[in-house]
Amino acid sequence: MDRLPREAALAGCVVLTNREGAANFNEDVPLPSEFKFKTFDVEKIYTKLKECCNQHDEQVEKMNSYKQWILGQEKQMKDCVDKLINHVNARRILVQKIERYTKQSSTKGIKK
Repeated sequence: MDRLPREAALAGCVVLTNREGAANFNEDVPLPSEFKFKTFDVEKIYTKLKECCNQHDEQVEKMNSYKQWILGQEKQMKDCVDKLINHVNARRILVQKIERYTKQSSTKGIKK
C-alpha cells in the first residue's frame, strides 16, 4: 500500500519506510535508500527521525525526486487512458465500416 507515503510526501513530510513488499523496489517506491530500512532497527530509525526533525528542510528536499515521480504518475495514467480510448474508438470505427461494407455487399447481391 503506497498511497499513504505518496500523500505524506506531497504534503511536505519526510517519508520513512521499510523494505518489505513494493517498498523494496525502486520502480514501485523510488525513495532514496537512506529513507528505507531493511530491518526494524530502533537506533537507526531514531537517528534518522532525529535528523529529519533537526534538518527538516534538507531532508524534505531529498523527497523532491520522489514527489516529481508521484506527480508524473498522473500524466502517465492519463496518457495510458487516452491511448486506450483512442484504440477503442479506432476499433469501433473499423467495425462500423466493416458492418456498412457487409450490409452494402449483401444488399447488392439481392435481386428484386
